[in-house]
Amino acid sequence: MATYHCSIKNGKSGNGKAHSDYILREGDYAYGTKKEELVYKQFGNLPPWSASPAEFFAKADLYERKNGNVYTEFEIALPNELSLEENIKLVQRFVEENVGNNKVYCFAIHEKNAALDEKNRQPHAHIMFSERIIENKQNIKPDYQFFKNFKAKNTEWGGYKKDDRFTAKNGIGPQNVLKVRESLEKIINETYEKNGLDVRISCKSLKDLRAEAMLKNDKEQYDFYDRPAQNHLGPKLANQMKKQMKKPDFQFKHLSDKARLYVLSKEIQTTCNEIRKYKKIIEELRQLEAQEKLNIVSLKADLAGKTPEEITLNGTKFANRLYASAFTIGNKVKENNQRIEAVQKFILSDERIHKIALSVYTKGQSKELDKEKRKVVKLRKDFDAAFDKFAQKPMPKWHELNYKREYNDEKNKLLKWQNDVLEREKNLAAKLEIYEAELRKPEHIAGIKEIEAALHKKNEVRKEYINNLKQSNKNLKAMGRQLLALNNKLLPGYNYKLDKNAADFIKKSNLEKQHGHDQTLQNKLENSINKLKAAVNKARDEQVKGGMKADLSIDIKDNNIEI
Repeated sequence: MATYHCSIKNGKSGNGKAHSDYILREGDYAYGTKKEELVYKQFGNLPPWSASPAEFFAKADLYERKNGNVYTEFEIALPNELSLEENIKLVQRFVEENVGNNKVYCFAIHEKNAALDEKNRQPHAHIMFSERIIENKQNIKPDYQFFKNFKAKNTEWGGYKKDDRFTAKNGIGPQNVLKVRESLEKIINETYEKNGLDVRISCKSLKDLRAEAMLKNDKEQYDFYDRPAQNHLGPKLANQMKKQMKKPDFQFKHLSDKARLYVLSKEIQTTCNEIRKYKKIIEELRQLEAQEKLNIVSLKADLAGKTPEEITLNGTKFANRLYASAFTIGNKVKENNQRIEAVQKFILSDERIHKIALSVYTKGQSKELDKEKRKVVKLRKDFDAAFDKFAQKPMPKWHELNYKREYNDEKNKLLKWQNDVLEREKNLAAKLEIYEAELRKPEHIAGIKEIEAALHKKNEVRKEYINNLKQSNKNLKAMGRQLLALNNKLLPGYNYKLDKNAADFIKKSNLEKQHGHDQTLQNKLENSINKLKAAVNKARDEQVKGGMKADLSIDIKDNNIEI
């Protein structure tokens, strides 16, 4: 999902090197999970006395005045719809336009899974630069002078002038901050457009966007922006939420006000995006239907108000029309087959349904036990193979001292391994006994069956959808064969007087029949949109309280739709 985030921060003297190490994943941050989040880094304009950003900012910490700004940092969210290469180009352009080529800078792109949605990657960039403006790159001042106060009259005695665009207190600072935010909006949207993505972001507040929509009398846009602002949680609060939500007794009301508001806003935004998506699909379906109907408009015009005996069509013209219609039908069959293949992947076997139901009901405990089972089975298999191999070795003779020592060492290792296998099998058996005894209780059996029933229902919905597509394909293929058979009988340059059957065949407009399924799809999509809208309206009317998230859990697949 496209999101906008751009923050501007300043770092005081003493924090420069530590922050440089943090964003570039160097020094104390060169190992572990933090290092794994780094996907790209770059720096530029370093003076000759500094070999790295860490060395430069260490000197800045040393020589910059106390409480002086050592660096300015832009932290920006990057589109997860784009590749790493595209995001690198995006950041490079942002640096060029907003930092320039006369200041020391470094930036890093981090990418991690979102704290509250591990399936969604979250790329972002930290751009850190010195405020000191280097006027002459050919004659750079030494480190002890570089960070001194700037002297307007005797520039050779002082250090470099600072870029105060964001710290000026005369009202210019906030204006420049806005310019940077607008610059990021422009760069990201142009990159989206360049890559053919129908996605856009805005740096404006939701309040301003609602006002613009109201002036344009655009109700759809107004509804989309009519939601609480989705404030940035930060890693600390996000991790706290994640831990809370994993607890067995978790309820939505346990979250802080800020966290609940964040979840609510995110759910409304997601739902509104789904509404937009399905509206677009409906419009595309309608356009497709209208376009395909145009293929037979001229035929209808020829046939309107005429008896079969009066109807004549040129062979070449007639054949071309029939072939075009058959070709359209063929494309529709291919499209349906692609949908069938996509939905088929989501049809679950009974065994899979049972496993999923167990995992959901036990909050992942069954999955963990299955994983442990596989590990123990593999451990037993590996041990048995090693033992069988050892058993084939000859017993050492009394004089083969070295071989005897090796033989006994291997034997002792196998005995230790065997004890480990037996211990793990024993522990697993004890766990399984307790687990299976618990699951045999009537209330747990009923809970699991309820989840299984819901999954079976979804399965049936998907199967019905596939069957509808297959039936549609069967009808379409029959129509195509009829069209091609008629086409093969036509002679070029000959004017045909149609018999009653052929005329009725065209009058009934076989192509129109193929849209019966599409119309059903349109209706289902529209019903889904109405449900989504109802969920959003309900969420807006409610106070931020427990159960809000559940109110917004609208599953489109329950409406026989698989997009």
